[in-house]
Amino acid sequence: PLWWFETLSGVTALDFSTSAPNILALGLYSGAVAVYDVKQRQGTPSMESDAASGKHSDPVWKVKWIDRGPEHDEPLVSISTDGRVTQWSIAKGLEYTDLMKLKRVPRKNTGALPSILTGPPSSTLNNTGGGGGGPNSGAGGTTSGGGKAGAKQPNPGTQKGGSDGGEAFISRLTSGMAFDFSARDERVYIVGTEDGWVHRCSTSYNEQYLESYAAHMGPVYSLQWSPFRKDMFISCSADWTLKMWQEGREQPLLTFQSCTHEVNDVQWCPTNSTVFGSATSGGRLEIWDFDLSTVKPVVTHKAGVKLSCLLFSPTCPVVVCGSESGQVSVFRLFNVDREYDLPEDQLSRLEEVIRTNVMKAQPGAAV
Repeated sequence: PLWWFETLSGVTALDFSTSAPNILALGLYSGAVAVYDVKQRQGTPSMESDAASGKHSDPVWKVKWIDRGPEHDEPLVSISTDGRVTQWSIAKGLEYTDLMKLKRVPRKNTGALPSILTGPPSSTLNNTGGGGGGPNSGAGGTTSGGGKAGAKQPNPGTQKGGSDGGEAFISRLTSGMAFDFSARDERVYIVGTEDGWVHRCSTSYNEQYLESYAAHMGPVYSLQWSPFRKDMFISCSADWTLKMWQEGREQPLLTFQSCTHEVNDVQWCPTNSTVFGSATSGGRLEIWDFDLSTVKPVVTHKAGVKLSCLLFSPTCPVVVCGSESGQVSVFRLFNVDREYDLPEDQLSRLEEVIRTNVMKAQPGAAV
């Protein structure tokens, strides 16, 4: 590497600033958010949150700089299993504002709070080997599935006492796992939670959700807005599935599943509107093109080690993935990108493919 440094706690998330590419933000397992200037080559952060300045009480699972153009400051946003979505400003030190405290939402027709310990209806496999445990892996303990839930700490206040008759209660807050901001409206963002919900939120309202989707039966590990259709996003979960969503629609447009492993990350391909990639705890790097198939990925690479994340290059047909062993692998893609298609052609093709596939799965449905 060109340079490396050590941190006092494990690094769980990172992001480089768009306006100042030498500024690197880290989210740490301790709950701290740290900002480094890599140009200075110093092993200590320029700024770091502490208990007095808004430090999260649980691991931080994502940090992201929000690019709002050259005329505005670029805030940093973080999310943690302590239930907070927090915005940070570095203009005068590291100042924070909580955008949202994620409140639990009951499932419809049950009146009960959702449980991340509930497995898929078809789940009969034992939680052994290869990450086949799905959401039955549980949270707050060691997870053979290799997902983020296995590494998280319990949300403080989630439970008290035990089965011996002691006092017990459930926290009003749910754990946050992932978020993404809309390119259409800089105030709007989506959040994935540990209890399987996806919430659409606004920075203008910190007490209520704009919309909630009963998305998954396990923790939502990653989600992302489509770069081509601004009202559509995709999510992945410990329940082994990936789902495609549209604003204002309670049910998913499409559901994808190719294996019985937790799906730890999902990313849209920036050069092809119908392609996305996923990384699983079973060691599978999958490239999906739902123009060709909604049943199985068009490309699958078996890494032999649990994968944690992936990223497409915005400028060339390359995908990078990381694993729990600390290895980063770089792959060249062939016959995937359509970088010479006009944006309107990409959108038109995407809408036609969605319309065709949704009509097959849900006859009479409007898209």
